[in-house]
Amino acid sequence: MRILIDAFWWAEGPISNRRVLRQMVQAWQDTHPADELHLAVPRRHLTAVRGELGSGVFVHGSPLPQHGLSTALWLPALARSIRPDRVLAQNFAGLWGQRFDVFVHDALFVDHPEWFTRAERAYFWLMRATWAHCRRIVASTSTEASRLQRVRRSPEVPVAVGLAVDTQLAGLDPVRPPGIPPELPFLLSVGRLNVRKNLGYAINVSAAAGAIGPGRPLLIVGEPNGAATVGEYPPHLLDSGTVRFLGRVTDAELAWLYSNATAFIFTSRDEGFGLPPLEAAHFGCPILVSDIPVMREVTAELPAVYLPLDDTDTAAKLIAHALDTGFPAQHGEAAGPIYSWPATATALRLAMA
Repeated sequence: MRILIDAFWWAEGPISNRRVLRQMVQAWQDTHPADELHLAVPRRHLTAVRGELGSGVFVHGSPLPQHGLSTALWLPALARSIRPDRVLAQNFAGLWGQRFDVFVHDALFVDHPEWFTRAERAYFWLMRATWAHCRRIVASTSTEASRLQRVRRSPEVPVAVGLAVDTQLAGLDPVRPPGIPPELPFLLSVGRLNVRKNLGYAINVSAAAGAIGPGRPLLIVGEPNGAATVGEYPPHLLDSGTVRFLGRVTDAELAWLYSNATAFIFTSRDEGFGLPPLEAAHFGCPILVSDIPVMREVTAELPAVYLPLDDTDTAAKLIAHALDTGFPAQHGEAAGPIYSWPATATALRLAMA
């Protein structure tokens, strides 16, 4: 099977999207070595990507510097030239020629446009407009697939293929971040600092539960991104060291934080998938997550505590109870066998067959 893959983000782009792309391609190589893979990357990265991937993958350089334009306008021309059996694109579809299968990372903008900047909304509008030309849409979760089916209203039902923990992150030797004493107990939150991640709620319910304080702070990993990034919080929480913003950390430092946190808290309002809770669970960290459909799906087999997003008192009581008496036992198998990159690559290939 000859597959052309939109790999525009291989060398640069949104961190989470780039990791998903790389893991998909690498897992595809491992699980289906007889397939012929062609990757389309920006021309400026052509030499570097060819050197990284070696002779087993064909790499082609796009002359267009913007992802949406490259996928919609140039990728169809490349497909006409190499005649692949299938084309897998990211977010955008080609506007002519062979119909693409499109992996859509999420369509949160449809239900919550207020979470995004005007420039982001324009990008999403163009992205959505191209879907009329795609063959099939692929999502990471059944929850997101349902949203995409409602948005596209096509007889072709979107397929959910899952995601998994980054294999590089999972295999790193943890390194303690500077300024964090090895004996310090702490809660941890990881994610982009924007309104969707609902970080203020995580802080408020953790404080109300008595779960954080100067002796057990909430450490927050992430950088501002998108509309309505985090604003000010009660000065006494920052001044006392109860809440500490670490910004961006290395993967090795993130592995240490996951491995040593008392608990991980993730109160996002909505997600396409939501990898951080899965990453935390991989490292054995108890997880406190939003009681929303996608989190119920992704963490269904994990010992998670689900926090309501409209009831601070109940959420605080659930946190306090979990920290005092222990987290629930794991359900069924561990996250590894359920979510794995080989499983994702296989499901993706079947969806495109």
